[in-house]
Amino acid sequence: MASSFNGSRSVAQLSAVWERLRLKFALVQAVQIEAAQLKNKYQTLKKEFSTIKLAESDTGNKTNEPIVYLAYWDLLVQYIGDKSGLGSVNFGQSVHSDSSKRKAEVDAEIERQREQRRKKENVDIGQGLVLLGENLAKALVQRQVPQPVLAPTLLAELASKQYAMLQLIESNQQQVAAHIESAAAVNAALLSFLSKEH
Repeated sequence: MASSFNGSRSVAQLSAVWERLRLKFALVQAVQIEAAQLKNKYQTLKKEFSTIKLAESDTGNKTNEPIVYLAYWDLLVQYIGDKSGLGSVNFGQSVHSDSSKRKAEVDAEIERQREQRRKKENVDIGQGLVLLGENLAKALVQRQVPQPVLAPTLLAELASKQYAMLQLIESNQQQVAAHIESAAAVNAALLSFLSKEH
């Protein structure tokens, strides 16, 4: 599932991946949750991990403030720790970087790209329209390709859970009906008793 997030993806593709992850989470944990809630929880966990990793690198006078590790710290290290790109700090990278060196690299890259653009020939409008038409046709063909459906095992699990929920609802309805009948019988007996007293 993690490979679905790799690469440059559009907002719609990422939204679809988060929705699939939400469905899988709902099936495994039997908890209904929104994709945004799941995404926010993941971002919070990443932030907690980054905060503790940055606190570990502090030395000197700050060592008298102990680092409070979370109860699930080992799991965070296992699933997040070996990944790079935790915010602006790569795993194992020094927190302090030479910003002037980085700025010089960025400026050099921008200048190189500008020179390449200047060297390019003027684009023919006809060729541009043909290329645009081809790209639009490809997009239409891709859009018409049927999307993959959930695996049969997931559908079977979902069906069994739905059946179990229906059984639970039916038993609850029967219990409520029995309570209503019992209450009606008590009310009738009470009414009969009160009518005899008067």
